[in-house]
Amino acid sequence: MTGNAHTRDPFSPVAMTNAINDMDFVSSGMSRLFQWGEEYIPTTGVSMDMVQGSVQILPVTPRNGEPTPVKREARQNIAVEIPGYSQIDGIKNTDILGKRETGSESLVTLEQERNRRLRYMGQNIIQTRDKARVKTLDGIVDDGFGNTYLDLFQLFGQQQIEIEMDVSAAGFNFNEEVVGLMEIAEDELGAIEPDRYTFLTGRNANANLRRLDQVAEAATNPANLIVQRQDNRKGVRINEMVDLVGYGRAKDQNGDLFMETDVGYFVPTGQDFFTTFYGPSDIREFMGQPREFYAKIKDMDFDKGEKILVESFMLNIAKRPRAILKIRFVGLTDHAPVLV
Repeated sequence: MTGNAHTRDPFSPVAMTNAINDMDFVSSGMSRLFQWGEEYIPTTGVSMDMVQGSVQILPVTPRNGEPTPVKREARQNIAVEIPGYSQIDGIKNTDILGKRETGSESLVTLEQERNRRLRYMGQNIIQTRDKARVKTLDGIVDDGFGNTYLDLFQLFGQQQIEIEMDVSAAGFNFNEEVVGLMEIAEDELGAIEPDRYTFLTGRNANANLRRLDQVAEAATNPANLIVQRQDNRKGVRINEMVDLVGYGRAKDQNGDLFMETDVGYFVPTGQDFFTTFYGPSDIREFMGQPREFYAKIKDMDFDKGEKILVESFMLNIAKRPRAILKIRFVGLTDHAPVLV
């Protein structure tokens, strides 16, 4: 029998959910590169619209209800369901029966094993969320299974600005190219002022750019020592408004990098540029109570063990997708990490 949420049972859905929401998880970097706002939506559906180049999100209906499009200024808001991300695992009694903790005489308890599984499952969802956040740079909303759920550019009749940059061209001046990208992004932002710009580049592109004299000079500039890091992949301040950052540290379950190795994204950063909207679960104990994670256990047949469900409902959005410029680099030389 599943634990009772109205008792002090440490295995109740409420206690389990509180436990996983209190856990610290490691991000692949995407969540730290940009300021991700987080909002909790009490409904399963949201209404999405594009207003002056910015994606607007409003809750519209309870879970399992039928979202109703709203017309405003001859524009039809689009009803969208918040995607769900889930993990299921099982603990058989034989997994812990008579087993001892590593380096200890103490036997492994069911609670210890459950917490270990919760942490692993939650970490998997965090990695899935990070990949979904990378996809927002292309205006994509992921469905939780690695597929495109929404294409914001297609949805609102727009196209992403793509620019070709040839690093092998005679007289190539990276600093001037960066200033040009700033001007294009500013045209899309209008009166909105970003805090900074992050020039996020795939592994191969970043390796090539680090070889440029202008980047090497910026990386060793004493004036930048306060903001510079020892590993130049993690950030080289190109000018007072732009940081060059490499991203190639995360892979999906198929072994593919989250981000293409030969591309880059010129991204305005600051508050209200990126947001994750968390929606509610339809587990009975959490109806209308949006949280980042939900967890519940269920006994296996004949009390042979238990099944664990961990899920999260989230919509990851780049709220000004046209201001994110996609750079396709040409003239790169191949770069592969040294294998040891």
